[in-house]
Amino acid sequence: MRSTGFKILLLVAVLTALLGAAGCEISHEPDRIKVYFENTNATKLVTVDYHPKAAEDLDIVWELFDYMQNAVRSDTVAAVPASLKLSYAEINQNTLTLDLKGSYDNMPSNSKLLMAAALTKTMTQLDSVTYLLLKINGEMAKDAGGDEYGILRSALFVDVAADDPNNFINSNITLYYSNAAGDRLVREDLSVIYRRGTSLERTVVEQLIRGPQMGNGNAKRTLPSTMSVLSIAVTERICYVNLSQDLQYESLGVFNYIPIYSIVDSLASLNTVDKVQILVNGSVLTTDLGENVSVSTPLDPDYKYIDGAMQ
Repeated sequence: MRSTGFKILLLVAVLTALLGAAGCEISHEPDRIKVYFENTNATKLVTVDYHPKAAEDLDIVWELFDYMQNAVRSDTVAAVPASLKLSYAEINQNTLTLDLKGSYDNMPSNSKLLMAAALTKTMTQLDSVTYLLLKINGEMAKDAGGDEYGILRSALFVDVAADDPNNFINSNITLYYSNAAGDRLVREDLSVIYRRGTSLERTVVEQLIRGPQMGNGNAKRTLPSTMSVLSIAVTERICYVNLSQDLQYESLGVFNYIPIYSIVDSLASLNTVDKVQILVNGSVLTTDLGENVSVSTPLDPDYKYIDGAMQ
């Protein structure tokens, strides 16, 4: 996979500058939302306080989208162009799905990134929304490099690091994706910046959902880009990962053990985790991995599936 403008390191480098004036971490108040717009030079985001009139979060989504398509002050430009219309919105398990209809491909690369950032940072202030899944004309929205955005959350857009570096943590993580054949795991070492208060375990799984970042043509994703992390917790060095949907190994073209050990081996590379229990919508998996391997109990890492490891 090629490296694109939406990779996390570029987000850190670019959005720190683009969004630097957007202010500090938002503390959501039920009657006030900071709505994000572009500045008149289309170089960064600015915020405008807005008091929603609707009571239900889904109704507020439609209201906010309409508001975002207007230049409400002389120093703002709509981050979502009028050529894009909201045709569908749904909130399911803390993930807001928006499907926009209209012309998107001809938007400047910077405008695409700013729109994704503005929508994510505005909508995730709602109590029921943690993630945003953005679609264009029924298809997953893609960045300027042609790769799917996948699941978005506010912390991806590092907009206050320049103001207060203590809000963020820089860590090196080890991730395991599938090889091209779908039968082995390949290692990818990545440096990530994540917001303080977000666990490193969650960051690891969300990076797996995002897919390979380093342009390694032999690596492909092990988890669907539409997946989100419902909850994650570590108790007595066992990491409990609750995912929003099945692992869908067949549609990804990988063997059934690949998504499992992509998660387990990646999390076990952290010094906080010895075993991993994978849940889907709160229920244990029933996938038969063969070789007397049960996924109904916490799994130890198994490095025999990694390229270069002894089988």
